[in-house]
Amino acid sequence: MRIRFRSALAMIVGLLATAATIVAVESPASAGRDSVLAYPPQVRGHNVTVTFANTTPNPKLCTIEALPVPRQPRQGDPTFDQNPDDSFEAGVGRTTRNLVLDRGRYNIYWVCTGYESLDDEYLGRGWTVWGTRPPVPISSYGQSFKRQYTSDPLPVTVTAPNCFLGGIC
Repeated sequence: MRIRFRSALAMIVGLLATAATIVAVESPASAGRDSVLAYPPQVRGHNVTVTFANTTPNPKLCTIEALPVPRQPRQGDPTFDQNPDDSFEAGVGRTTRNLVLDRGRYNIYWVCTGYESLDDEYLGRGWTVWGTRPPVPISSYGQSFKRQYTSDPLPVTVTAPNCFLGGIC
């Protein structure tokens, strides 16, 4: 009886530890309300993948940039000029964005904008903005802003050696 109790207790402790590890890995970097989230980046070599979760009823226009630590975005910074290569649509559900970065420490800055709800769109209540502090400058295309939810930048470290001449590492 005592052996079974200890085995059962060990199994429960192991399951709780596993659940805690899963939660720690999947913890999102929320931007205010949990309707648009960015998850901590996954790094494989020089490839960095950021996953966004959009639980609103409509897509959002997003942009993402990686800046070397300690640089921060500033209004008018040409890095955040909202060119088509930098922006993407985060549909309802999960969307991933991939970056290729050299070896180093970075902060990932992101922003998603759009109507928070279908009512906001139909009633002209203005866009909501989700993203990092300081906010990434994003063009509003004449839209008024309703509110902003912010989170901290997503830290990432790339440890893979840099390659030279197109592939010699």
